[in-house]
Amino acid sequence: MFTDIVQSPELWDEDGDTFVYVYMRGSRTKPPPSFRLNSRVIEKSGSKIFIDQLYKTTEPEGWPRFCPHDATAGISSPEDAIEPYETYPNGFPSGMRTPMSDGGALRPLDMSKRFTTRAPRGIQHEIYVPWPGAESGIPSTIWHITTRNYFAVLYDASSLVGTTLQETFSKLFERVSNYPDYLSPNITKVAWITDYIMRHKFDDVRNNPSYAASLLAFSETPGVQWREGYIEAFVHCAGMVNMGLQTTPEWRNVTPHTQLFLKNAGLEMEERIHEAQEFLLSFDFNEMWPTTSAPPSTARGCFDRFRKWLCKYYENAFLHWPPTNDHTWLTRDMVMRLRNDFHGLYDYLVDRDAIFDGSQYRARQKWAIVSSSGQALRADTNDLPLTEILLGFDDRHEFPHIPYPYPVVPPSTPITHKTKSAFMLKKPTTLHDATIQSRRKALSYAEASNVYTLRDQYMHTDLVTNFIHFEQSDLIDTIDPFEARRGRWIMIYGVLQVLATISVDNPNLRFTEDVQYHLCPQMKGVLPWSGRSAPTEAGSEHTRSHCWTVPATWGAAVPKARANAHKPIIWGQFGDGRSRGESTEHIPQLKIRDRHSSTNSTSIGRQRAEEWVATNGGTAAVTDIGSDGGTTLDTMDSMREGLESSVGNNTGSGSGTAATMVTRDGTISGENSGGSRGSPDEGAQAARRRRALIHGFTDFQVPSEW
Repeated sequence: MFTDIVQSPELWDEDGDTFVYVYMRGSRTKPPPSFRLNSRVIEKSGSKIFIDQLYKTTEPEGWPRFCPHDATAGISSPEDAIEPYETYPNGFPSGMRTPMSDGGALRPLDMSKRFTTRAPRGIQHEIYVPWPGAESGIPSTIWHITTRNYFAVLYDASSLVGTTLQETFSKLFERVSNYPDYLSPNITKVAWITDYIMRHKFDDVRNNPSYAASLLAFSETPGVQWREGYIEAFVHCAGMVNMGLQTTPEWRNVTPHTQLFLKNAGLEMEERIHEAQEFLLSFDFNEMWPTTSAPPSTARGCFDRFRKWLCKYYENAFLHWPPTNDHTWLTRDMVMRLRNDFHGLYDYLVDRDAIFDGSQYRARQKWAIVSSSGQALRADTNDLPLTEILLGFDDRHEFPHIPYPYPVVPPSTPITHKTKSAFMLKKPTTLHDATIQSRRKALSYAEASNVYTLRDQYMHTDLVTNFIHFEQSDLIDTIDPFEARRGRWIMIYGVLQVLATISVDNPNLRFTEDVQYHLCPQMKGVLPWSGRSAPTEAGSEHTRSHCWTVPATWGAAVPKARANAHKPIIWGQFGDGRSRGESTEHIPQLKIRDRHSSTNSTSIGRQRAEEWVATNGGTAAVTDIGSDGGTTLDTMDSMREGLESSVGNNTGSGSGTAATMVTRDGTISGENSGGSRGSPDEGAQAARRRRALIHGFTDFQVPSEW
């Protein structure tokens, strides 16, 4: 705030003991004092020129001699002990200030009557600061104003006087540079001014093009070159290039090369904003999906419905989407709203254990989504190559990869199945069963989140709340929640990457709140006094977005059992705790328990085996081997070797053994290695045992009827 020089209550300290006079050199009339200060402040400043005046007063020529109020030396008669001023009986004249506490107004002493003057009560010192020039006018006025501002900074007053901010600080810097005795030799002149600027927030140039241009011009002044002030002003100026910045008088004080830097930074930032608008206008991220002639997958359908839901949600929130018809409708306030919404959604859904890993050599692509805790993680499926989709989008737009790129996914509940196993859950046939199935899916969505991990750090936003309702109602009866969550995540990933290009403010700003323009210009090479080898100034870096910074706030992750690490199966874990898609190279040999074991020790695996064998009648083919991606030809070979050793050969006794084998084409072939002694019942029993082993039943007791 600038104030008039005659209205400076901050520089009139009623407890001060020093009068400061600002006057024209050669004036023979002593004017009223301009300021009343405390001598301790002047002594603390280390100013040699003014400290000398405190104790060696030299009155200007023609002025009466100064005598401190409590001094007695030098007064030889009562005639000499007179008051220095005569009071006006009718009060203080207009335009003059009262330096006395008794309410009396003062006027200069009539020099024809007095030659020695006693100072008012409490005044022990006087300081004189004349205009060094001979002519009066604007130069002398600027000099006196600068003197006033010098004492304002010295006294840490909160107001300065001047026409523009740039001229005020430039003249002040010029004064202390041309008169070194104004400051202590231990005080840096630039730091003395810039510290004052920051203490009183004169570098707060938000929404003020004149102040921003003034601060920028002052910061790049030769001899000043204030980095912090330059960056603060440059970023705000870049955001206000199209807000009248170039029409302000202060713009002429900015150097031509800085003006060019500002125009280029403003154009580049505007281009990024328009690219983001193209994506967010209708949340059109269809380019993320590979072009294919195959029918849309479940995940793609969920992606498309989620896109339409987002458009409808923001249309209801703002009554229209986009909210305005302006050429640049994506304002800073709108970006902050979208940023908070999707950052909250990211925190709610992200899998804190799944990371992008590029440390290992891979034939097709360098990066892969893996578990940081070493758990089995299968991010890609035949219908949805999620890793390829995310990497392709990042590479096309030169985005860095989000370090945690995978969501928490619910267990899979497929609707249709290719296998003919009787243990697969059938499609609900009654309304009651369908309702139960829908509720289970909705619950699986809720459990597949970080709400219990976040606890009191959960960022509650309206978008997250409505997304939860949408997800639990989007074709809940007919789609697999595992595929649906991953399809919607592709949209969230794309929005987060686009927002990161325009939502990250420059890291070196002091004032960013309540700003109506963007604060994310590129800062490469903008400091005009930096050499070519100087490091690049930190700017709006993509990797300073929320998705890169929030993992540092997470605590130690507790590994959890991961759903769908391999292709999901309907009945969950088998009796031996092994998933269907898990490698079978460590399958133990089939063990026959004691028939007389306790009923309580009967395992779930045995019950399922008995039910399966009874249903299939020992005649079902095993053509579904490997249909889930978990059983390979090598696994079948290991099964065959184990079964051959478990059946046993009685070749020494001449008895035949049913050596029924599982061939590589998935068929069953049998032959009696011992001739006619092989029993058909033994062959049927071996076939049943073999099929039970292949289907994962490894811990059951063979029933007596086998």
